[in-house]
Amino acid sequence: MSWPDRALGYLELKPSLLVAVVALVLGYGLRLGYTRSLLVTAMIGLSLLLHELGHVLIASAHGVKVKRIGFGVLGGYTVREFSGRRWVEAQSAVAGPLVNLLLFLVFISAEGPVANAVARANLVLAIGNLIPLGRSDGRRLWKAISSWESALASAPARVAVAAKPPVLEAAGIGRKITPKS
Repeated sequence: MSWPDRALGYLELKPSLLVAVVALVLGYGLRLGYTRSLLVTAMIGLSLLLHELGHVLIASAHGVKVKRIGFGVLGGYTVREFSGRRWVEAQSAVAGPLVNLLLFLVFISAEGPVANAVARANLVLAIGNLIPLGRSDGRRLWKAISSWESALASAPARVAVAAKPPVLEAAGIGRKITPKS
């Protein structure tokens, strides 16, 4: 596995993350009280970390080098190399939402308003990330699947590109970035 080789050098927290944390605490605070909202916010943060670690686990298992994971106002992201293999890209895209779906099942079986709120948040994260819009895991999955269809319909074999640029998976996005990043 290629990740992690170093301690916290891979974790990136954007200052905009504070906006998301405050919004979650205030939003859940109105409904659950502010003590419980802090717990819900922390558990949603952990859910986001586990979501990104799902992407990292699959990428690392296939030998794709992961540079860092991070969090900002729009959620989590993973910066990694582009694998160049459609199946690996599809697996990596679906790994994060699958983690959220599993967390939903764990928390929905628990009792109480905190568990219920965390379960619902994980369900929203799973489903929302699978919608193929913008920078979602669903968009990456769609790209991987649709490229299979075009590869099957086109010439018998293609030469793989040797240079594999890094990819930024922001909230599940597979956007190519320059090697300087």
